[in-house]
Amino acid sequence: MTEQNKIGYGVVLLLPQEIIDIALALNVKLGSERKIFLDNINVFPHITLAQGITTSESLHKIEHILQNLVLEFSGLELEATSIYNRSKVTEISCKKSPQLLGLHHKVIENLAPFTSYDPKQEYFYDGRAVDGFLEYISHFFDHSGEHYEPHITIGFGKLDEKQDNLPVIFKPAKLALCHLGDYGTCRKILVAYPL
Repeated sequence: MTEQNKIGYGVVLLLPQEIIDIALALNVKLGSERKIFLDNINVFPHITLAQGITTSESLHKIEHILQNLVLEFSGLELEATSIYNRSKVTEISCKKSPQLLGLHHKVIENLAPFTSYDPKQEYFYDGRAVDGFLEYISHFFDHSGEHYEPHITIGFGKLDEKQDNLPVIFKPAKLALCHLGDYGTCRKILVAYPL
C-alpha cells in the first residue's frame, strides 16, 4: 500500500429516521463542547461494525463484500437499549443480538485481507484525527469480536441515563462504507446498500 492511496474507513449501519431524530436531539443536549456535531448531512449517526485502513484500490472489493452481506442479513432488527456514559463520551448502547454479532464477525473476517491498522491523520476525512482516535484504530481488534460493544456515539459530555424513548427496536436503514473523520465519525458515505 502506498501512503497516498490509503483511506480510513468504517463499515457502518446507517439508521432509520426515528433513531436519527433521537441521536440528533441527544447530541444537541450535550451543548457546544460535544466535539461531535451530528447532523445527518456531514456527520452521520451510525453503528460501527468495523474500522481500519484500506487502499483506494480495495474499495471496490469491499463494496462487493457488502453487497453480498446485505443479502444475507436483510431484515436485521436491532434494539437501542439505553444511554451509556463511557469515560467522556455519551453513547446509545445497542443490544448484542446473535444476528448483529454474526454480521460484525462476517464483516471483520471478510475485510481482513484488505485492512491494516496503521493509521495516520492524512488517511481521514479533512486530513485530521486526534491521537486518541489514531490509537483506537491501531488497536481496533481489541474492541471487536467478543469485545464488540455496538453503540451510537452521541458526543462528548454526559447525559441523564434515563430516556423516555429508550429502549426501542428498529431496523437499520443501510449497510454502508464510509470515509472516517475525527473521533470515528462517518463523514462521507462512499457506498450504501438498503437492508
